[in-house]
Amino acid sequence: MGVAFGMMIGLIPKDSLLPYLIALVALLTPSNLACLGISAFAFHTLGPKLDPVLQQIGNWFLTLDALTAYWQPISEYSIFSWMRIENTVVTGAFLLGLAAFLPIFLISKFAFAKFGTRAHQFLAQTRLARWLVGSNQTPNLQKS
Repeated sequence: MGVAFGMMIGLIPKDSLLPYLIALVALLTPSNLACLGISAFAFHTLGPKLDPVLQQIGNWFLTLDALTAYWQPISEYSIFSWMRIENTVVTGAFLLGLAAFLPIFLISKFAFAKFGTRAHQFLAQTRLARWLVGSNQTPNLQKS
């Protein structure tokens, strides 16, 4: 679930309250925080390239005739102005994140089930992993 939450957090601009609320939800669920951080960074770098698409999605949603009557009462609450839902990029990123959440979750679950043990074995052999774990497996040099 960490990859899917990281995708949502990474896509949404950080000047909104929304990614921080999603991070809070992610912390309350059993999700892998390392995967969340890595995928949030990856999708954060991808986000500006998707801005035109996100803007179109957000503009489409915000201008729906069926929802127009609801925007004025909602905008009177200060929490919604902090979430910046009136911003087309924020709304588009949130909608894209909601639509892609389940597919990303299922793809990442499959990928970790299939390749997780091999990746773990490979990464455990690196110097960085041994240093982080604290096991120095180099032979001790003794003075002669």
